[in-house]
Amino acid sequence: MRIRHVVAALVLVSGLTAPGWAQVRRTPSLRKPDPSRFKRGRSPRVSRRRPTSRRAPSASKRQALFSEANAIASKLYKSGPWSQHAQLIQQSIESLYAQNNWNTELDQFGKRMALEVSRRPPWDFNGRMKIASDMIQQRYGLNDEQVKKLRGKFVQNAFQFFMENAETLLPVVREALDTRLANKPFTPEQVAKWAKVVRPVAERWYAKSGQEITRFSKEHLTPEQQAKVREDLTIVGKRAKEAYGALRTMERGEWTPRMSGLENDPVHVALQARLDAGRPPTESAHARPAPPAPSTPKPPTARSPGPMRFGEKRPTAKTTVTREESSLPDETAWVNYVRQFCVRYGLDKAQQASAYAILQDLQEQAQAYRSSRGDEIRRLEAQVRDADSPELRRDASSELRQVLVGIDELFKELKTRLDSIPTAEQLRRGG
Repeated sequence: MRIRHVVAALVLVSGLTAPGWAQVRRTPSLRKPDPSRFKRGRSPRVSRRRPTSRRAPSASKRQALFSEANAIASKLYKSGPWSQHAQLIQQSIESLYAQNNWNTELDQFGKRMALEVSRRPPWDFNGRMKIASDMIQQRYGLNDEQVKKLRGKFVQNAFQFFMENAETLLPVVREALDTRLANKPFTPEQVAKWAKVVRPVAERWYAKSGQEITRFSKEHLTPEQQAKVREDLTIVGKRAKEAYGALRTMERGEWTPRMSGLENDPVHVALQARLDAGRPPTESAHARPAPPAPSTPKPPTARSPGPMRFGEKRPTAKTTVTREESSLPDETAWVNYVRQFCVRYGLDKAQQASAYAILQDLQEQAQAYRSSRGDEIRRLEAQVRDADSPELRRDASSELRQVLVGIDELFKELKTRLDSIPTAEQLRRGG
């Protein structure tokens, strides 16, 4: 996953400046931000091993920053339920991954983490931290003690990031939020101004994060885990360069809503259409549209399975299971569901591309699940087929259903992720 998902944790910026915002309704959220989060109190101990050249704010300035952060969080909380904001954030995430063809195994892991974290409001820092650390634990095979140290590092780095960058970033957050809550689109001029502020912070923090992750890896991870981290950091570096390139494009005033996955956001649809109408085709390379969805959905093509996770045992040969010879759920129903979903809500081409990208991702996860449980599935199917009595057949069938629950859960995830694509108006029309 990307380093910014691991250590960059300005409590408010990690949600308030996310690429998408839902149109607001004056309905209270179920959970109010904790004001004590931004009051003066005991601060996490920040390592002094490598003192930063950036001077920490004074006590009075720090309290002022906490007060401003709390005011921004309260304004966001009062604007409407977080689920509305999260829906458009998730839609923009899906759009960006589809547009940029971020399809490596690490990319997909980063997307799943971004989607899961975005379901929690930014003031639920502990909830977001737990989701991230749990997913990292699973990816790298961390034990409980390693996870404990990792979470401690999360908190320490979040506080340090706030102290070093809040004064620079909070004005950007406030302006972006005020613009959004006024139901006004961001303008290329605004985004250019914000990008000039954000890029130096991102570059500086990325470099520092790389050092922190390398140090943490050497101090607390096994050689196998360290190798996995180094492998992932190679891809992270490539994605970081792409991100800096996009920020430089934005600094030149060449931003479009599509570059942030906002092309289907009701607030930005008209702006995107206007920019598309006035831009010659030769100038659209920086905002290439998402590939159209196939008219006749096809199963995912074979791809490299990507880097192997720590502790994973990859099958030596691909197991092919047809509907006629297996009791596994028929994934034709998955394709039909996506096709009907697109028709029901009148999804445009970019939205359809996102929908079929989600389908492909979940199909590949289902294939991996089959491969990992293939021997067990075939054994139970044989027991069902060759059972000597109805009782034995019933018991084997029940056990087989338990094994296949993993496939059912993936189908539920497919539905949930698809629900984040339609706009509020499309959801209303689709019933």
